[in-house]
Amino acid sequence: MLAAEVNPLSPEMSNDMAGLITLTEKNFEATVQKGGTLFIDFTATWCAPCGEFAPIFEAASKKHGTVMFGRVDVDAEEALADEFEIEVMPTIVAIRDGVLVASEEGLMTAEEFEEIIAGVAALDMNGVRADLEADEAAEATKAAKKAPAKKAAAKKAPAKKVAAKKAPAKKVTAKVVAKKTPAKKPAAKKVAAKKAPAKKKSGR
Repeated sequence: MLAAEVNPLSPEMSNDMAGLITLTEKNFEATVQKGGTLFIDFTATWCAPCGEFAPIFEAASKKHGTVMFGRVDVDAEEALADEFEIEVMPTIVAIRDGVLVASEEGLMTAEEFEEIIAGVAALDMNGVRADLEADEAAEATKAAKKAPAKKAAAKKAPAKKVAAKKAPAKKVTAKVVAKKTPAKKPAAKKVAAKKAPAKKKSGR
């Protein structure tokens, strides 16, 4: 779906301006499943740097008509922010064909954002998926080898069950992420290919 074709939308997929999708728990999964490239701006109304970056993000959404651009209010959509482990605002996340391929924390210039957009567009998704599958296979093999030891230990004193965490996916390319690291903010995350987090079902 082209960004220029986003309007008109159903009530569940409202836009705060032409070509810019307001992402929520309700429409996030459906938006990602459309395929193509989606850039997400995790922002907050009280965040000054977010206000500075907003016009840059909006301008990019109008410039790149074949790319989707969405915005997430981290206060209104805490579950989505938690799924992506957002700690710094603004944070820009790129998802291409359902795969999370880039994440950048902190304020950036229009030129730096354009570098990220170009880098994501240049990715070889067949290679990205191959690397992802190889990493998943390696993790499965590693888990299978450890299984007998865990089972033997459980006979004496069963350990408390904990949710298994997936190891970080293999880095695709450092060119996708802008080199600038914002002052007084955590270092920018490296580009990683991994499956986009599934929508978390709220217990509320």
